[in-house]
Amino acid sequence: MGLLDNIKANKVPTTISGNILIYGSPKMGKTTLAYELYKEKAVVMAFERGYLFIDGIMAVDITKPSDVQKLVRELKADGKNTFTTVVFDVVDIFAKMYETYTCQLNGVDELNKIAWGQGYSRWEQECEKVIQELERVGYNIVFISHATSKTMVKYNEDGKEVEYEKMMPTVPKRILNMIAKRCDHILYIDQEVEAGKSVRYVYTRDCEHHMAGSRVAKLPSKILLDAKKIQEEIKRAVSAEKNTTDKEVKPLVVEKVDFETLKEEVVNLVMTYFYEEHMQVVSDITDEVLGLGVKINDLDAKKADALEIVKIKLEEKIDELGLK
Repeated sequence: MGLLDNIKANKVPTTISGNILIYGSPKMGKTTLAYELYKEKAVVMAFERGYLFIDGIMAVDITKPSDVQKLVRELKADGKNTFTTVVFDVVDIFAKMYETYTCQLNGVDELNKIAWGQGYSRWEQECEKVIQELERVGYNIVFISHATSKTMVKYNEDGKEVEYEKMMPTVPKRILNMIAKRCDHILYIDQEVEAGKSVRYVYTRDCEHHMAGSRVAKLPSKILLDAKKIQEEIKRAVSAEKNTTDKEVKPLVVEKVDFETLKEEVVNLVMTYFYEEHMQVVSDITDEVLGLGVKINDLDAKKADALEIVKIKLEEKIDELGLK
């Protein structure tokens, strides 16, 4: 069955879904908001114990990279849990932990000591691998960070540089850019004084004062810090669109390929080329995909993706050449 056989027009979910970045000053209710949005469907990857006074929250203490890998492995196991969402609390500590881990892998004590200036990119890759493993099996991810004021620069009408202060997540810039691009909502929590009382709000739109954003175009720029209110506003904003659904977004599940079965299928295709005396085509394809001189029998399960691409290209050529 082809990828286009069951394609359907997308329906925008009216419930909160996708990845979210939540940030704000300490004790603003970031972890509480994450819990109240997802309740028992969320598991917190607790790099700090900000969950201790939240009744009912499901949290796993994380102190080292191996804890992260163990939890990811368990979350990936089929039918083992009912979680839909993983909360990184806080993502700053996760990033720092994997900075140290990347240095250890490369035998240095600082990223800038890794050869050819590859330290920071390798650090980002190690962080992203963890996130991608969870995304590939269908989890929503909530990233929690603290807030800090950073000096920014803009140009005024006269073309002169003007400095201003903007609230930003404290997670390092490189990791922030990596997670921000995959988030559907970036929510900043702050408080305002109204009638002599402090009232907390969630801000959803970027401005000079703070970083924020949302893929829901008609979502208000400021919402009372209340999970039900946020859900209501998302539903109201999305319902203004024509093609929506109240159903939860089905997780994106990556089809699992049995490597030995895949290898057998490829070998059978190769035999077709052999009997039809077209082995040069096989060599051209394997050289292109696997590298010069690399043979199919040299591959192991880690190369399953590459082998699947070889299979697709062999099938295409069989059709082009009219082979049986």
